[in-house]
Amino acid sequence: GGIIHKSTMSSGKNNSSVLENYNVITIGDSVVGKTSMLMAFTEGTFPIHHMSTLGIDTSSKAVTIKKNKQVKLTLWDTAGQERVRSITTNYYKNSDAIVLVYDCTQRDTFESISSWMTQIEEHASKDVFKVIVANKIDLDDQVIDKTEGESLAKKYGCPFFETSAKTGQNIDELFKFVATHVVSANLFIKKKEPNKKDERFSLDSFNNEGRKMRRKGWLRKLC
Repeated sequence: GGIIHKSTMSSGKNNSSVLENYNVITIGDSVVGKTSMLMAFTEGTFPIHHMSTLGIDTSSKAVTIKKNKQVKLTLWDTAGQERVRSITTNYYKNSDAIVLVYDCTQRDTFESISSWMTQIEEHASKDVFKVIVANKIDLDDQVIDKTEGESLAKKYGCPFFETSAKTGQNIDELFKFVATHVVSANLFIKKKEPNKKDERFSLDSFNNEGRKMRRKGWLRKLC
């Protein structure tokens, strides 16, 4: 579930107002469009030339949910290559939501979702919010239809989205949905266990991990 983290992003209307921050990680095989999805969401652009993420990229955006509440999503874009999975799994345990992405024109990326789920079970919090996303639905050569994607999501008890990073279809809706859920989950946890200290997340430790990876050349900050 979502945990409130203090961030330094102001709401714009009032500089003294600090937004709650939630960490969202995108995972999936290389070339499924994770980076393009995040660029579509944060910048409203689609990259002309593909560049594989080398380790972890970070970006952020304020999102307005119900009752005009604004929260900040810090978005962690992970590399899909097998050789760096041990690096990226370090970030799973501190995430509020994980977005699993496959390319609906490449069956192997769809079949890889099960191995990504295994990694989540091993490294993430048991109550982390998960969403399965079929990307590239603008393309004609789809080999996985919506029904098959929905069946996979149902198997894992996850919501399912179809998106196109190129056209922007459902991109904003996806991340607004994620933001709404993690905020609701956080409020539920606070009501259920108001005095419980969250031992899962430390902003300092999260940033320290990032600094270590940046020194090693794994982490690149986008904004």
